[in-house]
Amino acid sequence: MQIMRVKRSSLTRRANNRCHKIGIRNCLPKAFFDLGAPFHPLTLCEYRVDCEGIFDTRDRKAMKRERVSKAELECPSWNQEMLDGKVPASQQLADRLIARGYVGMLVRSFAQGVSPEDMNLVLWKWTKRRPHKVTLFDPDERLPRDGSSWGK
Repeated sequence: MQIMRVKRSSLTRRANNRCHKIGIRNCLPKAFFDLGAPFHPLTLCEYRVDCEGIFDTRDRKAMKRERVSKAELECPSWNQEMLDGKVPASQQLADRLIARGYVGMLVRSFAQGVSPEDMNLVLWKWTKRRPHKVTLFDPDERLPRDGSSWGK
């Protein structure tokens, strides 16, 4: 099994969400996918990633080897499937890749308004240490260190 290693990438993250997005251009359309709904507050952060075990969907050989289909990646009806009590194809794919030892996946964004080159780094496991190291970039310590300022 060939496993990709992502190192020192600039990432953004929507608070309380495990989906990490590469590049600010890709972040906003993903955060506000329900146009017409009220604008909800969010915090954008940059993370430093030094992580092994990333499945790279750009690698056609890896896609074939792991039997990953385009339909599993796109999964346009994931939200409705979840509301119907089903497990969406994208979640089934994640479960399958996790069982194979991957800790994340580099996948193109399917959000409206982004280009096919815009990528998401989806992490299922990370720690403060290698080989799955993810650290917050906050050199001026602008973000709170606990949840007390976030309210209920």
